[in-house]
Amino acid sequence: MSASENIRPEFYMQPSSSNKTCVREVMTQIRPITNNVVSSQLTGELILDYTTGNNEYLDLFKSHIALNFTTASQTPEVRLDSLGACLFDRGQLFLNGVRVCSSNNYTEDSLYHKRIMFSSDYNKKHNDVLYEADGAAASSTYADGTHCVIEHLDGLFLRTPDLIVPPNTNIRISFNCAPASGLYKSVLGDGTDSAITYTVNDIWMNAFIVSKDEQVEDEFPLRFVTSESFKSSISSASLNIQYSLKENLVRLGAVFQSTGAYDTSLGAADKYYNAPHFTYTTDGNSVGTPEAMQLYTLYMKAGSMQIPSTPLDNTTYGFRQSFQQMMEAREATLDPNGGETLEEWLNQGPIYSFPIVKSIADTSKTCELVATFKGTPTAWAYLFATYENFVMIKYANGVPISTTTSI
Repeated sequence: MSASENIRPEFYMQPSSSNKTCVREVMTQIRPITNNVVSSQLTGELILDYTTGNNEYLDLFKSHIALNFTTASQTPEVRLDSLGACLFDRGQLFLNGVRVCSSNNYTEDSLYHKRIMFSSDYNKKHNDVLYEADGAAASSTYADGTHCVIEHLDGLFLRTPDLIVPPNTNIRISFNCAPASGLYKSVLGDGTDSAITYTVNDIWMNAFIVSKDEQVEDEFPLRFVTSESFKSSISSASLNIQYSLKENLVRLGAVFQSTGAYDTSLGAADKYYNAPHFTYTTDGNSVGTPEAMQLYTLYMKAGSMQIPSTPLDNTTYGFRQSFQQMMEAREATLDPNGGETLEEWLNQGPIYSFPIVKSIADTSKTCELVATFKGTPTAWAYLFATYENFVMIKYANGVPISTTTSI
C-alpha cells in the first residue's frame, strides 16, 4: 500500500454490529512531561509524549495544542493575531524515537502553512488569522478574562488526511517556547500598545484517538509533507541567496518579515507587533496600496528550473499579477473557498509559493532566492522548501520492530 492510499474511510465509519472496523473515537488530553509555566509565562522546552495502545490510532490532522490564558486591563486598540502560531520558536516530532518532522522557525512555518493549505474563511474561524492591516486599530479580539487559543501543529507539517499514527507507536513532540512569550508577540494596533499583560494558566495537547478491533498490518506507511525554512538578513536593495536542499523537494516559496517583528528591548527576542504578518516597515504608508510596496522583482531557482520562468515584476504590474500566480500555484483555484482575496493577501503580507516538478535526471540540490527592492528593506527573507517525507513502520505480531524515514 502506498502512502497516498493511506486515507482509509473505514477509520471514521460508524460502529455497528456488522462493521467492527472503528469501535471508538475520543479526544484524549496529553499533559506535558515538563513544567513550562513559570511565573505565569510559558518557558523552556515543552515535551509531549504519548504511546498508542494495541488498537489505537492517533489522528495528527485533528490533534492540537491548547493554551489557556488570562488577560486584564487591555486598551481598546489591542487585538490578537495568530497567537497559537507565535508560542514556539522551534519544534520536532518523533515516532518511535525517529525524527520525522522539525522546524527551526516554527512561527513563520506555521503561518505560511496555514495560508498555503486553507481558505481565509477557515483561517479566520479556526486559526486566529485576522487578515487586518498593520497599524489599523481595532476593537480588542479578547475581552478581559480567561481564553483559550489553538495551534494545530502546522509549523511541523502540512495537514493531510493520512496523518494517522498506528498502534503501539510512541509519539514525542518537543517545542522550544519563545522567550518571554506573551502578547508582545501578536499585538497589532496603532503602534502605541506594546507590552500587554497576560497570564498563562495551562497548556496541553488534545489528541484525537480512533480505536479499531483488528490487529495492525505488518507494514504501516505514513506520508508527511514537511518544510525547511532559511532565514537571511537583507543588506542592500538586491538579494541573491543560495541553499542546499533535499532531493524530495515538492514546493519552494518565500516570504519577507519585518525585523521589528522581534523586539530585543525586553531582554530577549520577543515576537512583537507584526510577528504574524509577512510585511515590513519600508513597505510604504499603505499596505493595501501595491505601488507603495517595497519588493520590486522576485524569482527562485531549483536546480536548472527558474520559478516562475518570468520573474514576478511588481514595479510594472503592482501585486495583482503576483497574487494571481500565487493563487494558481496554490493548486486550489477551482475551490471557491480556496484562497485569500488580494486585500487579505496584502494585509497579511505577500507570500509566494510554487510547486516543483522537475526531471528525475535533474539531481541538483541547489536553490536560489533572487529579489530586488525599492531600497534596503528593514526585513528578513525566509525561503522555505517543502518536502514529501515517507515513514514506514514495520510490525511483528502487532509490535513495531522498525521505523524508517526518507529524510
